[in-house]
Amino acid sequence: MRIIKLVLIMLVMSQFVTAQENPDTSYWTHSGKVALNFSQVGLSNWTGGGDPSMSFNGIFNYTFKFERDPHLWQNMLDAGYGAQRIGGKEEPFKKSDDKFVFISRYGYKIKGKWYVSAMSDFRTQFYKGYSYDNDTSIYISTFMAPAYWKLGLGITYSHKFSEEESFSFTFSPLDGRTTFVLDDELSGQGAFGVDPGQKTEFHAGMDLTMAFNKELVKNVTLTTTLGLFSRYEDLAVVDVNWDMAIWFKINEFLSANISTQLIYNQDIEFTNPDGTSYGSAVQFKEVLGIGIVYSF
Repeated sequence: MRIIKLVLIMLVMSQFVTAQENPDTSYWTHSGKVALNFSQVGLSNWTGGGDPSMSFNGIFNYTFKFERDPHLWQNMLDAGYGAQRIGGKEEPFKKSDDKFVFISRYGYKIKGKWYVSAMSDFRTQFYKGYSYDNDTSIYISTFMAPAYWKLGLGITYSHKFSEEESFSFTFSPLDGRTTFVLDDELSGQGAFGVDPGQKTEFHAGMDLTMAFNKELVKNVTLTTTLGLFSRYEDLAVVDVNWDMAIWFKINEFLSANISTQLIYNQDIEFTNPDGTSYGSAVQFKEVLGIGIVYSF
């Protein structure tokens, strides 16, 4: 693990020195989106029944890239937060979306579209998370509890459809994933696969990451990233993290978007209402929004 960290630091430092020696910004490209979706239902003496509600969801997506043969350095930041309230003002807002993802990959071209590469993948959330059982809230997560950091060395294939559209995959036969649970209460419970009382858990393995970003038809763009990780001690079991977003451009400032995330992690166990565990399971989240978007 220390060797992998050292190699990645050396690669990033060499890239930084190159950028300083060659400050020509034509080698840099970037793009991003900021979106804010909001919905509200108000009821007064409404005989049809129902509850008033209010919800909001914010999305920030930014990519920046340095490309100058034989170097390719790609970075992606994906963040989102949302909450909703069902009922009157006396009811609290409950979180509906919360993520922070930063992926950085450096490649050194060896031939054509193939690169020797080092990749870092970091994921966590911004705020405390709860599960709700009737009127009871159960504290289950927070910032850096959990957080996941993958670091690996491997080979990358990268193909550009245009400056902002691309497909790539990275296979890292030398990869390691560290799980962080820095909250005392959750680490004491042994949450997210760490030993009770411990703050981190490390597994070495292999990783395959694929990314696709393309305008499917005019004003409809698909962005997706699929990560597959398998531990050396049990290669038959694959942990999955699959993010996908489709953006529908209405006009310069209005857009609709739908995003999904599918997760399978063998370290995360779930329990029945009676407290008995039924082991790991597939997690799935879907967010649909229409609102204001700014692209840059």
